[in-house]
Parts: sequence; structure tokens; C-alpha cells
Amino acid sequence: LSAFQNQDYPFDYLVQKLNLNRDMSRNVLFDACFDFQNIEFNDLSVENIQFTNQPFRTKCSTYDLLLTCQQDQEEGYIKGFIDYGTSLFKKESIE
Repeated sequence: LSAFQNQDYPFDYLVQKLNLNRDMSRNVLFDACFDFQNIEFNDLSVENIQFTNQPFRTKCSTYDLLLTCQQDQEEGYIKGFIDYGTSLFKKESIE
């Protein structure tokens, strides 16, 4: 819980303060990430415009390995998604 005290500290300031060398092909601090989403994603309507959530696939990965979990409030289960660098991992290893 004490980590929440620093949750608003800007990432760029942290990297600058640590005096890390940046390499644009890699994340400067970590290569693996876990992300847990426990907020509801509802459709949004603004004036005459309707927004809905749509799944999409990307062609690049932000991290070498990213596990994202989303809690479904209505169904009561957790969905997991894995995003990974295909140059580092085989599909069979991830599965």
C-alpha cells in the first residue's frame, strides 16, 4: 500500500533521476509487465455520437511480455490477455 504514495510520480522524471541510458528498441526500466483492470468499460454516448468498445490486434508489443487481466463485473470472472514479442517467444511457449 505504501507504493500508492508515489503512483503519480512522472515516469520520465524517474528515468531521468536514475540516469538510465535509453534504447528506443527496449523499455528503459523493465521488459515484463502485469496489468490488472478492474474498472467497467461501458459504452459512451456524447451528443449524437455513440462509442463502443471494440477488440483490436496490434502488430507490435510495448513490452517483451505483457499480461493483462480484466475483471468482468457482471459475470464475475477474470479474462487474461498476453502480448509478447514474437522475436523473443514462440507461440507454443506463451500458450
